[in-house]
Amino acid sequence: MITFKSLFAVAGHGRRAISFCCALAGVVALAAPACNSSSAGPANQQSETCALNSDCAATLVCAFGKCRAQCQTDADCPGGTCVIGPGPGDSGNVASCQSSTLACNTQANCPAPLACATDYRCRNLCTSDGDCNVLGITGDVCAEDLQGVHYCASMSDVTAEVVDGGDGGTIYVITDKAPSGATGTVTEPDGSTSSSPDATTSGSSGSSGGSGSGGASSGGSGSGGSSSGSGAGGCTGETVSVDGGACVACGASGDPCCSGATCGSNLTCVNGTCSCGGPGESCCSGSSCNNGVTCSGGVCACGAAGAACCPSGAGAQCTGALQCAGVDCTCQVACSGTIVQRSDGTLWQYTDYYDDTPTPVQDSNSVNVVATSFSAYYDTTATSNTSGGSASGLGCYVSGGNVYCWGSNSEGQLGHGVASSTLASSLVPVEVLTNAVGSVALTNIKSVYVDNTEGYVACAIDTNTDVWCWGYGYYGALGDGPGGYNSDIAVQVTESDGSTPFSGAISLAVAEDHVCATTTGTLGSSGYQVYCWGYNYYGQIGQNNTTTQYYYYPTKVANLFSTAVNVSVGEYLTCATTTDGSVYCWGYNEYGAVGTGGTSSSVPAPFQVLLAGDGDAGAPFGGAVSVQVSNSYYGSPCARKADGSIWCWGEYSSTESYLPTKYGQNSMAVSQTFMLCPNGTSDPTFIDLNGNLNFDGDPVTTPITCP
Repeated sequence: MITFKSLFAVAGHGRRAISFCCALAGVVALAAPACNSSSAGPANQQSETCALNSDCAATLVCAFGKCRAQCQTDADCPGGTCVIGPGPGDSGNVASCQSSTLACNTQANCPAPLACATDYRCRNLCTSDGDCNVLGITGDVCAEDLQGVHYCASMSDVTAEVVDGGDGGTIYVITDKAPSGATGTVTEPDGSTSSSPDATTSGSSGSSGGSGSGGASSGGSGSGGSSSGSGAGGCTGETVSVDGGACVACGASGDPCCSGATCGSNLTCVNGTCSCGGPGESCCSGSSCNNGVTCSGGVCACGAAGAACCPSGAGAQCTGALQCAGVDCTCQVACSGTIVQRSDGTLWQYTDYYDDTPTPVQDSNSVNVVATSFSAYYDTTATSNTSGGSASGLGCYVSGGNVYCWGSNSEGQLGHGVASSTLASSLVPVEVLTNAVGSVALTNIKSVYVDNTEGYVACAIDTNTDVWCWGYGYYGALGDGPGGYNSDIAVQVTESDGSTPFSGAISLAVAEDHVCATTTGTLGSSGYQVYCWGYNYYGQIGQNNTTTQYYYYPTKVANLFSTAVNVSVGEYLTCATTTDGSVYCWGYNEYGAVGTGGTSSSVPAPFQVLLAGDGDAGAPFGGAVSVQVSNSYYGSPCARKADGSIWCWGEYSSTESYLPTKYGQNSMAVSQTFMLCPNGTSDPTFIDLNGNLNFDGDPVTTPITCP
């Protein structure tokens, strides 16, 4: 049994009531009149700062640190609320104008000079019961906690409390005796209990100071104390007083900090506990850190490339231009096909999806390319700027407003004004032209997009939001009218009159057979409209018909209005995400790629992808932020949700799934990815939480080296 103030165990919230008046090292005892008390001068008027009711004029009460008038309704409180309690007492009989009703869980929730009281409200301070019994209120007392802080509380409340562990455990209520009528057990700091809740022992209050044995956490004298020692705290050596007086070890890992801030070697005092291994903490054993955080100079560092992201709220999570991929900081900030862009703008290419050795994309002068936009068909099986061999696939990038491409030129997709019979392919990026005569370059380009099904077509958006395309034209994907001719130079996509430039494009998605664009909406929505052109045999243009096989000019997709967020295309298939997190698909559905829950030859208008059920009665799939259609002939759409998980449907990984299923690698679900990338293989291409590229069902074994 401990002396003087028993610890009466009650169930409750986890918090430590450490209160203060004038903030001095976070805690100041109120053995004398509080800061700004009545002894400081005349009674304060309304809205003036106060600590006690006696600081205010007779007709006012001190509520939330300000002298305030009593009120009857909110109309009496311009700009505020008429609140009953927790003013000068706990009975709820005083109504005062307050800016808000402040609840608290810890003292940090309460602005000075308020204290977090046992009713979990920020309470007024006091020096005597008289401060708590004003304006007709009686029965409230001026309570005191272990730190000597006084505040108004109901007689039915207790005077103070300390939480064991601060994590929702037992609340130890310090009181001269158990509250009237209470039942339970008295719990000692060492864990022993007594069955008599009303049993108390004698001794001097630890808060009164002094020396001798038996002191509580603030010293004191008497017999039967919870610990022995002398002076403040009653604990000596490598021990510290916690939970109302118990002396426990300090300074080791997981222990309280000694003297409030001191820990043993290779440990850091964090919120009163000795820790190591976290960001900004000492390295455990001088060399190791938690969760991949890097040990540098004895301190666990975060924010560097490959190191853990710094905790949110601690400033920038990653240094410089690095981005937090979710777990680690990465310089890999964009991907398309087998190409990754670093934060310095350089492009790095995995030469094919079996080769895990990245090499920089270089221009004709063997200088690493710095791009403002890029796109690639995944099978770029030859590295740029190498001698000999032939290139397949297609990669394009924008630099200085001009477009450069390398790879195959079988359909004129290099756009360099040279027929495939003369230039079959190029290992070196060549400039895209708009007129072969005089080598007139395509200029003022913002972004470029490559066909993700065959690498036969490329398109770009210029600074006027006009669209240009080049390469394979048989299906009408070039958007320049009937004819079906290939073009080895960039041609401008036009409206149906054949002369007015198609404008307003925000982004593009390109396939061998058709192209779709998101454009600015007109209905005041935060989303975009979708226009498509090209082949429509399976309804992939989204016009609710398959009878018109070709749309040679951009045509607005039916039923999406202005709600699209992004659009992606594959061979014979189109999908888009919308502002409400839904996914809509249309086109070829023989393998369930439209997401209806079943199969059919085609779905010629946007259909909301289902999560369960079949047809219109099914539950919709939601939460999507982006969608990408793979290059698979049968269609393999995958969507990334806001939580970072990836869901796929249709024919993917040789498995038919007519409804979205969480994507997995090596029998493990993939979740919380950083980025879903376009132009994947039949499996999605993405950057994972560690900032590394994944394609064709596996992560690369050699990540990009960060600058």
